[in-house]
Amino acid sequence: MTVVSKQTPRQSLTVVDNRTNKVYEIPITNNSVLATDFKKIKAEQGNDRKEDETEQGLRLYDPAYMNTAVVQSRITYINGQEGVLRYRGYPIQQLVKKSNFLETAFLLIYGELPTPAQNETWQNEVMHHNYIHSDIEGMFKSFRYDSHPMSMPKTLHQRCVRRHSIAADPG
Repeated sequence: MTVVSKQTPRQSLTVVDNRTNKVYEIPITNNSVLATDFKKIKAEQGNDRKEDETEQGLRLYDPAYMNTAVVQSRITYINGQEGVLRYRGYPIQQLVKKSNFLETAFLLIYGELPTPAQNETWQNEVMHHNYIHSDIEGMFKSFRYDSHPMSMPKTLHQRCVRRHSIAADPG
């Protein structure tokens, strides 16, 4: 009787550059490869258009970013083609139906939904610190009714940063 041992497959991608016959092994982590790993793959100069020859190695082209992960996140997972949005593993539909804004904020910050005791403490802390300075309230009132929705939070962020940096360093 022969025992065949199954080896665990290597978590890598083997690439053969047919231009140079060189073989490259690129690690796979979380079902993705680093685009910068392809910089190792270089061809001889003079075989391509001058604009395409670069010392930085092979470039990856992904029209419309259809298969490009810009960032790795433990907080959010987005798959636009399938309509999937998850926060910390929870589908957004579940959070909308079963959790409120503050519970979801707790989840994003601390990595899990709050227990009833944590939720009560969290809500008290947030509500205790919800004072909006009259300057910021006035800033909101200065926007036209038809202003773009993103201009308000961007302006608010800049205003808060400026206000706190002045308070931290009054000199």
